[in-house]
Amino acid sequence: MRTNRQLWIWTVILTAGIEVFTCVLRFGLRLESTRDTASTIGRLTCGIRIHHGYVGGVVVLVACWLWTRYPRLSWWMLIIGLSLVFSDLIHHFLVLWPLEGSPQFDLVYPQDSYSTFQIIIPGWTASEMPAVSLSKTTS
Repeated sequence: MRTNRQLWIWTVILTAGIEVFTCVLRFGLRLESTRDTASTIGRLTCGIRIHHGYVGGVVVLVACWLWTRYPRLSWWMLIIGLSLVFSDLIHHFLVLWPLEGSPQFDLVYPQDSYSTFQIIIPGWTASEMPAVSLSKTTS
C-alpha cells in the first residue's frame, strides 16, 4: 500500500531532479525559453507560453480522473504532475527572481519573437520570399 508520505518523498525527489535539469539548461547551456522557443513553440501556441507547470497541472487532473480505474498509474502520474508544478514555481519564484531580478513568468511570448514567418514558394530564393506578419497593422 502506498502512503501519502511516500507520495511526497517521491514528489520532492522528482521536483529536485527536474529543477536541477532546468537549471542546467538555463544557466549551464544558457537557454532561455522566451528567446530559444518563441520561433517554434510560440508559433504553434499562437504566442501563449506553455510552462511545464501547466503540463503538470493537466497530468494531475488526468491522474485524479483515472484514480479508481488505474490507481498505480495515477499514483505515479500524480507524483510527476505535482513535481512539474512545484519545479516550475520554484524555478520562477525561488531561482530566477533572486538571481535575475525578475521571475520571468510570462504568459505570452513577446510578439516580435513569433509573429513573423516566411511563406515558402517553390522556385523563389530566400531573399525574394515575402515576410508575413501576424500582428495587427494600423493605418
